[in-house]
Amino acid sequence: MFEEVTKREGGRRAARRSVWLVLSTAVQIALGAGLVLSVSLARREVDQKVVDVKFLRVAAPGSAPAAPPPPPAAPKTEPPPHRPKVLKRRSMAMVQPKAIPTELKPPDPSPPPPEEAGEGVEGGVVGGVAGGVVDAPAPPPEPTPPPPPPAPPKPAGPVHFDGTMAAPVKIEAPALAYTEQALAHEVQGTMVVECTVKMDGSVTDCRILKGLPFMDKAVIENLERARFKPATQAGRPLDVRYTFTIKLTLPN
Repeated sequence: MFEEVTKREGGRRAARRSVWLVLSTAVQIALGAGLVLSVSLARREVDQKVVDVKFLRVAAPGSAPAAPPPPPAAPKTEPPPHRPKVLKRRSMAMVQPKAIPTELKPPDPSPPPPEEAGEGVEGGVVGGVAGGVVDAPAPPPEPTPPPPPPAPPKPAGPVHFDGTMAAPVKIEAPALAYTEQALAHEVQGTMVVECTVKMDGSVTDCRILKGLPFMDKAVIENLERARFKPATQAGRPLDVRYTFTIKLTLPN
């Protein structure tokens, strides 16, 4: 009896297990099919969604960022060509006059009457000045002043006397006196003195070229107190440097 109960229970359990296995297998198959379907749908969506990806250039560390590209230039618009305005001319219709004009008279050839003026003077000129003189001569032109005389030439400096000149001539001179020292030392001989003889006959700037003891000063004073006729060249007086030769002799 116990065995029969056991067999019955075992058959029921075996039936339950088989049903369970069938159901679990079916569930697993369904889950697997659903998983495969969901994966395929996901792949299809991924394939359909294509996104454009733009790669940005990353600047190196420490370098300045690149400037953005300039905006596109606006298109140039040319102004419309200038067209001159054309003025329309109105056509004037010619109208024939209804009345024929009378014949034009020629102008009167007689001159117009002269304007009233004051009484004229016999021999006067038309348009003259009232109160003028009849046939008055024109005033003589003012004489032009004569040109100023040329300035006299500046006197040149003294020139050395040469053979092309006439020598100065003594006009007057005081007597040359010996000095006491020259007499005491019995000085005599020839002296040579160079002086400037000016155009007015005076003597200046004397210097001794060859002297004698105790007589240089006396000879220079004697020459500078003398008066000469100046030296000339082609008749023109000159300031010259002239050399005097003086011979001294002791008095008796």
